[in-house]
Amino acid sequence: MRRIFPLLALLPLLGAGCLRAEAVVTNFEECAAAGNPVMESYPRQCRAGDTTFVEEVPEAPEPESVRLEPGAPPYWFRGLVLSLTAIEDSRCPKDVQCIWAGELSAVLDVSLDTPASEHLEIRLGQVTRPQAEAFGAVIRLVAIDEASATVAVDLP
Repeated sequence: MRRIFPLLALLPLLGAGCLRAEAVVTNFEECAAAGNPVMESYPRQCRAGDTTFVEEVPEAPEPESVRLEPGAPPYWFRGLVLSLTAIEDSRCPKDVQCIWAGELSAVLDVSLDTPASEHLEIRLGQVTRPQAEAFGAVIRLVAIDEASATVAVDLP
């Protein structure tokens, strides 16, 4: 009877949760699922005891970029059609004083890959308008020289 008494004395403690085993938390998701406080920062943080777990946020993919040349075949990108129709040079000539230095700009024809799509003319400049939106896509001028332009296309 003496051996049973110490075990019976522990039963109320177990029922009250005093000897309950803590869930092992090893990452942000487990920490939040266990009901621990989550800080609404970016990225979010969760604290379990003395340990802080940071939410892993995937990096946004880089927009796809393409080098275009005037007169080259159009570029198709997920239903969008891009053509470089011209490169305009408004830069100040050498040995001339100008009020504005000017810039190289790319003139693009943008349409959807459908027979009845409207065509938009977009002019992207190094300074004045480095990006524009067309058909829900953001088109950004990455690089330009007298012979070609590189643009990045970011679709939602």
